[in-house]
Amino acid sequence: MEKIYLPLTDKSELSYNSVKIKSTENDSTGEILQSTELINIFIRINDAIKYEISLDKLISTLINETKSIFDFEKVAFLLIVNDQIVEVYKRGFAKSPFDFIIDSGLLKLALEEKRNLLIPNAKIDSENEFERLLIVPIIFSTDSKVVFCFDINNNFNEEFRKNYYGFLEILLSFIGQKVYNHFIMLENKKLSEILTTQEHYMGVEENYSTIGKVCLKSFHELKNRTQVVVSAINLLQKNISNNDYSNNERIFTILNSEIPQLTLLIKKISEFSNNLFSDTRPVYFELRKFLEDLMELINLSGISRHIKIFLPDEISNSKIFGYYDKLNKALMLLIIEFLKHHIDEVSLRISENTSRLNIHLIIDLTDNFNSINLLDEQSNINFVRIKKILNKNSCSLFTKLAQERYELIISMPKRASQFKMKEVNYDKDSRS
Repeated sequence: MEKIYLPLTDKSELSYNSVKIKSTENDSTGEILQSTELINIFIRINDAIKYEISLDKLISTLINETKSIFDFEKVAFLLIVNDQIVEVYKRGFAKSPFDFIIDSGLLKLALEEKRNLLIPNAKIDSENEFERLLIVPIIFSTDSKVVFCFDINNNFNEEFRKNYYGFLEILLSFIGQKVYNHFIMLENKKLSEILTTQEHYMGVEENYSTIGKVCLKSFHELKNRTQVVVSAINLLQKNISNNDYSNNERIFTILNSEIPQLTLLIKKISEFSNNLFSDTRPVYFELRKFLEDLMELINLSGISRHIKIFLPDEISNSKIFGYYDKLNKALMLLIIEFLKHHIDEVSLRISENTSRLNIHLIIDLTDNFNSINLLDEQSNINFVRIKKILNKNSCSLFTKLAQERYELIISMPKRASQFKMKEVNYDKDSRS
């Protein structure tokens, strides 16, 4: 079937793929509505959009407000995004008119010509009578378009209508924008749900990775203590078999020293692991107790054999607010990251004001230390993860490079009011 493209004028009734098309261009001087009435119609339509009523109610408002002009009986539209039809709506039509519009090529014509089409005798299906269709394309960009289709009453004066097709386009551009925004909102919601799910899985994987790193650093300590205990027990058994009790007291001293330490190390690693997977809430906790627990795990796991952490003589008794386990995890990962960058000494200093508490991690610069690699988010994925954990705790991260030392500052909130509101779900008594 040959496709023709001719300018639409009121002087001719053209044929496109055997479909008759009339012009909607205005050359009429007939009766028109007063401008105040048109403005009031526009205000009421705009209010309906602004108050975010449902799409069905918005279409009802459009039909009712323009009844004196067009008297629409049936309405349909489709949303096109990236050349894909992503949403189709119809009201009053037994069958979607877009099957006919697409198959006849009228949809392509309307979009390419960027103009309205009036189809006086559209045959939508074999059972229905002929429909009088008005096609109005609203084009926002090459990638986003909304095409409206109306069945209009044949009893109305077409010359009268032609005065208001431009006004109708203005109304439909606002409604079309709402349709497109609604689609984008739903797509963003879907993406947000997918991201939330993926973040959960990534969080689980990160937790396993963190536990693996801590266990790996603790392996030699566990192995050494286990070997000491096993050797002591074997020696004790040998002495008993030989009725030799001369060294038993020394053996029991070793066992009494090593077994509690071994048990405590296993317990601390277990608690650390469980806390990472437990569903906790942000609470108030003492900085002193937090640092003591952190240092105990570092010392028991043997990490302190590879990096020395110097605490201040006086540690603040202030409380901070956040996820205890997440902050613990972030600092453990940061210390392990220090080790990877050949940092063997870190001095810790505390500063605070009425609202924030700052932990200063001070590193003396050496030829082996490269702060760019440590904190480069593009090359160091581990630092990205650490920063993300700190951000979830409403912590800020600062760096200072002065003379021959490098300073990493973690600023923590002291009050729940400084925490992200969506994250806050805590017991008011937790402060005590």
